[in-house]
Amino acid sequence: MPHFNLFSKRNSELPDIYVYDKLSHKLKIQIFHIWSKFFRQQNIREDFSNRIFEEIDEILCEEHGLKKLWHPPFNGGLYISGAIYSSEEKIEKFIEGTPEIEKQLDAIELLFYFIENIYEVNKNFHGIYNQLLYAPQQAIEDLNHRFKENGVGYEFSNGKIIRVDTQLLHNEIIRPALNLLNNNLFKNANDEYLSAHEHYRHQRNKECLNDCLKSFETTMKIICEKNSWSYDKKKDTASKLISICIENGLVPEYLSNFLVSVRTILETGIPTVRNKNSGHGQGIDRIIVPDFLASFLLYLTGTCIIFLIEADKNK
Repeated sequence: MPHFNLFSKRNSELPDIYVYDKLSHKLKIQIFHIWSKFFRQQNIREDFSNRIFEEIDEILCEEHGLKKLWHPPFNGGLYISGAIYSSEEKIEKFIEGTPEIEKQLDAIELLFYFIENIYEVNKNFHGIYNQLLYAPQQAIEDLNHRFKENGVGYEFSNGKIIRVDTQLLHNEIIRPALNLLNNNLFKNANDEYLSAHEHYRHQRNKECLNDCLKSFETTMKIICEKNSWSYDKKKDTASKLISICIENGLVPEYLSNFLVSVRTILETGIPTVRNKNSGHGQGIDRIIVPDFLASFLLYLTGTCIIFLIEADKNK
């Protein structure tokens, strides 16, 4: 849908710094309007939409250990009697009322996962009459626009909500890396890279570093498999895989000096940072991986993945 540059927007500045610990009431309402407009299109049957909301309701209850996603308010120790709440209304109340932003984002992520995959879901239910006028990708773009407009540092990408730190770096590194990984050939590397983002969003920074290295190594293994280059699937680590890629001319000969430099960056970058901070036992002292280090590694991993895949494509 078009984004209107209203008077109030034109006369106020967008936030310079992203927030990560709160979704404003305004943003929640804006997100509600997006999913409401999407699921209430004339081409989508109402019973089909309701079935999706019921499934999201069940998933959230099971994953968070809840008997019910939302209860009506108490009045004198008793629930207020009245209308029966639909699953969509309970999801809406859950997003509005639960205090943990992680749980709010869980619900939003599930809603837009089903929006993104609506045609796949439809194969089992036949609930869509014709091609949708309000397309899934447009709804996702609208969600990300609202996140950015409200200064909230998250974005829905490849079926998951990921954390955004610096918009320029995100646009130049994270998005291109995910786009390159988003095909069946690189599915395992894509899953590991998205898992690293998920750990980072929840500040599980040691797990983030581990999955960054997994994704980096998996990307090289896939390239080796694709080109029938011999390597040890169980024993070869990042350093050995880098050597194999260089030996097999992953880039033109005239870039050999450059690749040696890149190799040094890779060998002393992703593997070393990971090994020194999360790859081995902690010993007596507890190892703390700060956010800035996990953020750096995410961008470094994304840059290296882009380099490797593009080099293979243009080899």
